[in-house]
Amino acid sequence: MRGSVKWQVNTILSEIREIGESRHEAKQQAQYSNPHELAQQTGIHSYKTLDNYRNVAQNLLQYAKDNLGVKDIEKLTGDAVRSFLESKLEQGVSYNTLKTYTAAITKLETALEKHNGNTYNLSQAAAELLNQAREGGMGPTEQHRAFQNPQAVIQNISNPDYRTIAQFQLASGLRLSELNHIRPDQLREENGRMFISVEQGKGGKD
Repeated sequence: MRGSVKWQVNTILSEIREIGESRHEAKQQAQYSNPHELAQQTGIHSYKTLDNYRNVAQNLLQYAKDNLGVKDIEKLTGDAVRSFLESKLEQGVSYNTLKTYTAAITKLETALEKHNGNTYNLSQAAAELLNQAREGGMGPTEQHRAFQNPQAVIQNISNPDYRTIAQFQLASGLRLSELNHIRPDQLREENGRMFISVEQGKGGKD
């Protein structure tokens, strides 16, 4: 593929651009046994995610072009991904940032395979490096909350709305800002159970 880095990335990611379509429905229709398989079967549903993943893809292709002589996005390899991520580690990126890179590269791989029907190993290379980083001590560390018995604190909140918000925060790890502005369209029901759908929460997770 010819063209600027920006043009190539936009062209490829347009294959999985599903902004305006329901991510919830896409997840229901997908057949998967782990988050990686889900990521491979669903597209990009928000502008924020698209911007983040597009930036990563552009940085990857620019790096490959400048350092490895790879000018065509369709010729990216797992070795190029590994070299790119190793360079980011040398720059001191955090583990969470590395996870975002891995997610973006997985989506790029999905878009490339949809575009030309070829098979790539970009996500495998990214996942292997992420695992190495975690085994090397970069992974999340145990954190201690201020309350030793948060359930007791929640039960002693007199306002029922605040108590519900606190219970959801404990169960989900959501930010207060995400729980204070829940809209009716975020409420879901499956098999008699109610839950709240939040897109792009902590760490860019849904």
